[in-house]
Amino acid sequence: MVYNFFTSVLFLFYSFNGTLPKNETPVTAPAEVKTMSATQQLYNAISAHSVTMPGYACFEKAVSGFNILKELGKIKKVLITVIDF
Repeated sequence: MVYNFFTSVLFLFYSFNGTLPKNETPVTAPAEVKTMSATQQLYNAISAHSVTMPGYACFEKAVSGFNILKELGKIKKVLITVIDF
C-alpha cells in the first residue's frame, strides 16, 4: 500500500514538471484552411431554412450589387429579392 502511494506521488511529481522540450515547434493552422466570406455565410444560413435557392454565383452577384447600391445611398429598404431562372 505504501509502495503504491509513493509510486503515485512520484508519477504526479514528474508529470506536472512544466518543462517543454527545447526542439518543440509552435503549432500552426494548415495553409489550405479557408474562411468563409460574409456572402457565403449568408447564403448557407438562408439555404438551411429554404427548400429552393438560386445558384451561389447568382446570389453573390446580387449581394455585391446590393452592397454597391447601398453604399451609394440608393437603397431605402434593406430588402433584396433574387430571382434565378
